[in-house]
Amino acid sequence: MTEKIIVDCPKCSKKVRIPVGKKIRFVCPSCAEELEYDDLPEISKNSGINPKETDKAQKEKTGYIGHIALILSSLIISIPIVIGYYQYLMWIPIKSIEIRMIVVVLIYALSVYLLIFKFKKLAFALMIILLLKMGYNQYFNKKGLTYNKAFRGYVTLVENKFENNPNLLKDVENSIIISVESDIISSIDYNHSEVKQFSNQAAINYFTEDNDKYFNNYGNIIRYFSVFKTINGAWKYVSDPSDEEHFANASESLNSMAGDCEDYSIMMAACIKAVGGKTRIVWVKEHAFPIVLVASDKYEYNLKVKPLLNLLFTDIYEEDFGVVQNEEGIWLNFDYTKSYPGGPFLNKEVIKLIKI
Repeated sequence: MTEKIIVDCPKCSKKVRIPVGKKIRFVCPSCAEELEYDDLPEISKNSGINPKETDKAQKEKTGYIGHIALILSSLIISIPIVIGYYQYLMWIPIKSIEIRMIVVVLIYALSVYLLIFKFKKLAFALMIILLLKMGYNQYFNKKGLTYNKAFRGYVTLVENKFENNPNLLKDVENSIIISVESDIISSIDYNHSEVKQFSNQAAINYFTEDNDKYFNNYGNIIRYFSVFKTINGAWKYVSDPSDEEHFANASESLNSMAGDCEDYSIMMAACIKAVGGKTRIVWVKEHAFPIVLVASDKYEYNLKVKPLLNLLFTDIYEEDFGVVQNEEGIWLNFDYTKSYPGGPFLNKEVIKLIKI
């Protein structure tokens, strides 16, 4: 109920009840005299500010810190999730990987922000309790969750998307000598004129639409994917003689586009190297397959290579690709197990990594 005060009519002395804290015009019920009464605080009269507006502004000002905290929390939650599933967002029509990532993070963070804002009292309470608990653990209980452990866990959350890949091979370097290694290396005649001509054409058979936009945005990896698609789509498996191991030169396989796994690996490695790529052949039990260097580290692989694979090869149904990690970077499986680079390994018992 609105608080009221009693004032006297200056003409007839009739007592009239009017609201408190307002500037009001009214008519005396006794003499019908038009009157005006101003009960605003003196400071408001001088400044021209309505007290209610002042109170509202003060409340909004008080909430700024809370909004900032909500925004930071939303970003912290959104970044690792977007990084982990970024490969499914390549359909967004933004050329730059970095700008697309920023836009996606902001959109996702906004959604998280709105959700947290709806339950802000609970969210703030839990946040304060968690921060106080972490602060206590930081200095008095090292076994509990501390600020340092939380930060390391946050970084690990991003890295685990790569490390938990069941098709990941690590530390495959070794010094085992296999008798056929020199024969395989000599068969990779990437500098042969016909191999070079074939490789150049294979590198531009695919993904060159719209004035070569993919190459302009992503570089040589587009050429490697085109080479893969050309050879993988044409290759037919043919076994060697039962009593003899034969390694066909890449220049010999140009016309037939046929042979066993070693011949395929030699052909793929030669063509990739002919167009500037870095390649190796992985020798495993009863099989061999080529791998190609596609990223310098797991972050470039997660943010660039995986999304690009999902964009260019529409028949991908697995999330984890066949990759090899060593000190040089991330290598992608270019075997014929699938119609796209990064198919699963037929065998992970590595015997030798043959350097080309």
